[in-house]
Amino acid sequence: MREMLKLRENLVALYKRREFLFNLAFKFLAGLYVVLSLSAIGGGRSAVPAAAGALSVFMLAGFLAVLPSAPGMFLLSVYVCLRLSGNIALAAAVFLVLLCVLLFYARMAPKESPLIILTLLAYKFHAPCFAPLIAGLYFGPSAVLPVTIGVFLRYCAPEVLAAAGAGGDLSLTALPETAGDALGVITAAARNYAWVFVAFVFSMAALVTCAIRRLSISHARELAVALGGATCFFGLLLVRIMGIADISVLGSLASCAASVALALVVSFFDIALDYGRARTVEFSDERNYYYVRIIPKLGLQDKPEKNAGRRSRAPRRKDRSE
Repeated sequence: MREMLKLRENLVALYKRREFLFNLAFKFLAGLYVVLSLSAIGGGRSAVPAAAGALSVFMLAGFLAVLPSAPGMFLLSVYVCLRLSGNIALAAAVFLVLLCVLLFYARMAPKESPLIILTLLAYKFHAPCFAPLIAGLYFGPSAVLPVTIGVFLRYCAPEVLAAAGAGGDLSLTALPETAGDALGVITAAARNYAWVFVAFVFSMAALVTCAIRRLSISHARELAVALGGATCFFGLLLVRIMGIADISVLGSLASCAASVALALVVSFFDIALDYGRARTVEFSDERNYYYVRIIPKLGLQDKPEKNAGRRSRAPRRKDRSE
């Protein structure tokens, strides 16, 4: 345990010394991975020239690293539409959906909107339960909305990719039919009600994690992550039993276990608490009575306290604001 604490303190100290550079590098690498994943869309029908592919990818990743979340999502939306330009009607339909997400949510919730990208990346790495656990640990109940949007986009992706591979007739006479087919793709993806149930399961997991994390109990964060992961697994198992979606039971178990382990690692490096030295402090003034629980942070330099775990009561004092 001491070695883990030493490693944690060294990494945290290194991060704090170069916080700006680390954040910039992380955003660039995450943006680079997202753009490289999107580069497979459209194939040879894309309007992005092959010679300019690598340059455009690195430039877009650089813009994503320095821009706020809302402009970054707009650039990603434009890039997706350029990759789908072999089917103009489909590109326009996808751009309309992404623009609605940007205007009606991402623009108004810039801190929570990156959870949409996190959800898609979690699916990419076969650990989708990681997104609702992080949403519950670090955000409020409203974080279920970006997770839901991410699940919807994930379930829309296969339909869009299939339509993009089929291409479309670009003649003016066939344009209405092509547009109708593109809207049919989006409608068919929306009518695949499996995403609704999966999004509901993830939302419940995020809400359970958030609720337990806020409780004034020992190991609340660890318990919240564990119960959130259990909610994900049993919810997905129920979806499988009901025949709504073809979900592997063993795959879901492994995915939920990996998501819980990864969320616990993130939580440990963010904040580590020593619940063995927790104590409760009570004091009052002329107007209020205070009941405060103090939990020290874990550290290598900490010294044990003799009165750890006991309640202490401070003397009454006057309210200086009067």
